[in-house]
Amino acid sequence: MKRLLFFLTVMLAGLFFLTGCVKDNWGWPREVVFEKEGGEKTIGTTHEGEHALSLFISDDTKEQTVYLDFFPLDYGEEASLQYEWLTVTVTRGYESMKLTVEPNTTGKPRTLWVGGHVFDWRFHVQIKQDG
Repeated sequence: MKRLLFFLTVMLAGLFFLTGCVKDNWGWPREVVFEKEGGEKTIGTTHEGEHALSLFISDDTKEQTVYLDFFPLDYGEEASLQYEWLTVTVTRGYESMKLTVEPNTTGKPRTLWVGGHVFDWRFHVQIKQDG
């Protein structure tokens, strides 16, 4: 009985630990908002040393539309990923990315998602632009 209780305690503690990591979005902001004029913003994670290993931009469905894998890049090498009105520039090994948004001339608000992998976990950042 003591073994079963110990096993359940360890399993629950692990579950709470993993749930906490996922809710944290690996330290990345959950949302970034731009004015309709567009511009640049640099965002980063609060988890030192846990930089993204891959990156994607997607539409409202959160399905990856364009994808960048960092493994072919050398440490410190810069790369950009562009989709519709958003460009994301990253440097392999760094815990930040630069977001560049084109001016919104549609008159309607728009949204894209930037996401990536940190180890086996995904993070998502919603990028909104006023209309």
